[in-house]
Amino acid sequence: MLEVSEVFANIQGEGRLRFQPSVFVRLRRCNLQCSWCDTKYTWSKDDPGYNVFATRDTSQLAADIRVAAVIGVSSHHVRRIGQLWNDAAARIAAGPVNNLVFTGGEPLIWRGEIQKLLEVLPEFLTIEVETNGIVPPFPQPVNEAWNISYNVSPKLQHSGNEALRTWDTGVIRRFADTGRAYFKFVIRGSEDYDELKGRIRELQAMGVNGAHVYLMPLGATLEEVSANEPEVRELAFALAVQYTPRLHVVAWGAERGV
Repeated sequence: MLEVSEVFANIQGEGRLRFQPSVFVRLRRCNLQCSWCDTKYTWSKDDPGYNVFATRDTSQLAADIRVAAVIGVSSHHVRRIGQLWNDAAARIAAGPVNNLVFTGGEPLIWRGEIQKLLEVLPEFLTIEVETNGIVPPFPQPVNEAWNISYNVSPKLQHSGNEALRTWDTGVIRRFADTGRAYFKFVIRGSEDYDELKGRIRELQAMGVNGAHVYLMPLGATLEEVSANEPEVRELAFALAVQYTPRLHVVAWGAERGV
């Protein structure tokens, strides 16, 4: 059984597959406690949305996912994104939805259940797992069988996880060794430069090049993301890595289920 906070279709708002129509499965629980987390309802008992979830077995969740895929990305989603970027509507295919994203919380806490779920969901062409990089990835045969890629987001010191491990070199290396991992760092600005540079050097030593590393501005609202964006873009250029926006945050802020 899995604890599911929400299942919905929308456009992937960040990373390598941004603008891709996707079904998102947001699972509960996390092994970290980031101070700025915008999905605290998946793990914090102090959040008013903490108890809003459903318990699903694999067949029930597969049915929920298929319903979301059939409903697809609505014209409302396209319109909201298109209002913010003039060319977005032309770049977005409103269907079919062939990308499935597991997010959280920390979805790899549910590794065994997710693997069982994928066995009854052969129709998705790509699977993304959004993870903080502390729980190991699936074995490589599973990655290859289901075309799984990983959006690994290791947390820096500003996340407020002082008492919790946010970087495990051995696990990060396992992600790097899959050849399917993209590493995304949430950044405030230049104050994170030294720590970030050290992490990127560690990734480079593991064979991860700049095409697989993204910087993303911290922020849960349009105003916060916009304020951080110019400096984070400059950091990405200086470090020869990629920049990714947070399209869903710019369009909807901290609204749930989008």
